[in-house]
Amino acid sequence: MFRLFAAGRTSDAADLADRMDVRPTAALLRLAAGEALARGGLVPEARDQLGKAVAFWQSVGAAHYLAKAEAFAPTLVEAPVREKRPARA
Repeated sequence: MFRLFAAGRTSDAADLADRMDVRPTAALLRLAAGEALARGGLVPEARDQLGKAVAFWQSVGAAHYLAKAEAFAPTLVEAPVREKRPARA
C-alpha cells in the first residue's frame, strides 16, 4: 500500500487498504487521490474518490474529515466545454 502511494498510485493504494480492511487509511488515501485527480483535471474520478471517503466518514461520524471533504468539494466543478469555432479564412 505504501509503495503504491509513494509511486503516485493513490487510488490503487486506497483500493488495497479497503481490501485489507483498513478503512480509515483508505478514506484518507481517497481524499488525497481526489485532490490529485482534480489537479489533473479528472473531475469525475475525483468525485468518485471523494464520495467513497465521505461515505466512510459519515458512517463513523468523523466530523473533522467530513468538514475537510466539504471544503474540497467546491473545487470539483468541471470547466465548461467551449465550442470549437471554424477558423476564418
